[in-house]
Amino acid sequence: MRFTPKEVLVVLEESGRDNWNLRQMTALRNEGFLPPLWRETHPGTNKPHYVWDETYLDQIVDVYDWWSYCNGDRVTLALALWLDGYELPLSFLHRIYLPIIEAYLQMLTRGKTEPDDILDKVSEIVVVWMRKLKYTPGLADQRKKMRTEQNVSLEQMERFTETVLSALVVPDEELATEAFHSCPLDTRESQDASTDDAKDDFFIRAEDVAVILRDILALPHLLEAIKTAKPEQWQQARKDYLSFCHVLSVIEKRRPSNEETSLPEDFLMEMKIMGAVWLIAPLFSTRYRGYGQWIDMAFEKMHEFLADPVIQERILNKHKARRAIEADIQDKEKPGLSISE
Repeated sequence: MRFTPKEVLVVLEESGRDNWNLRQMTALRNEGFLPPLWRETHPGTNKPHYVWDETYLDQIVDVYDWWSYCNGDRVTLALALWLDGYELPLSFLHRIYLPIIEAYLQMLTRGKTEPDDILDKVSEIVVVWMRKLKYTPGLADQRKKMRTEQNVSLEQMERFTETVLSALVVPDEELATEAFHSCPLDTRESQDASTDDAKDDFFIRAEDVAVILRDILALPHLLEAIKTAKPEQWQQARKDYLSFCHVLSVIEKRRPSNEETSLPEDFLMEMKIMGAVWLIAPLFSTRYRGYGQWIDMAFEKMHEFLADPVIQERILNKHKARRAIEADIQDKEKPGLSISE
């Protein structure tokens, strides 16, 4: 059975979806969100007749529902449909990810193209940031926490920040590995001298990981991956991200059944879409740069982890302990009755 756009509008209205008109449907179809119409002729005439096959009705309904969910925003609509399994033109996905990466590149390079000029701009940006951190009264608690809890000085943080940002915009430069010995993870001063060899091994491994992460996360590399990837690579990135979402959903389902409320569906959907905005590109680049085995190993370990009965019990107990603490805090915050009452 086949339907004209007018007939599809009637079907949508009968299901309570009454915010479309023919003009909106035509625009969405021309933009590639709705499937193309088929040309037919009326029996006994040569008059053209444009229809959709009934197999497209579910897709049209999904487009309407997502269109309604995101208030017609095309970028969100494209991402939601793609995550839902619909294949869209790569130009749609490019419009999602390329502007984000290009904006960060512009912010850090200020339009410079020569490596030395870019590194100078990064240094200037870091100096401005660190001055704000050092002299802004409202950041006093953060400065104190860095010194007392994280054992990090502002000078160490500045060197570490500049090293990371420089690696993100100029990935071909030699990595300043000495910065990793002054980063917030450095605990060498608190270690006994007898563990020097073990510490050296640890930092060599950390530096190797830093080089790999730079290869994956460098903004020019992300741009290259997004621009040149083929449809099957986009499909793999989607599969990886949805696998990650599945792991999170399993953890969520392991919460005790007597929890008062579960997380709102709209909140979970918003988190899924926002997560895709920020995580798809790194997942994409990981496989593009030849480190796909890391993703496969991570998912394998996570599934083993979640299937372990001992781990399941620990997750359940942590949820129960958290609920007990929250209930105790709520009881303490309840106002007491006045004696005069």
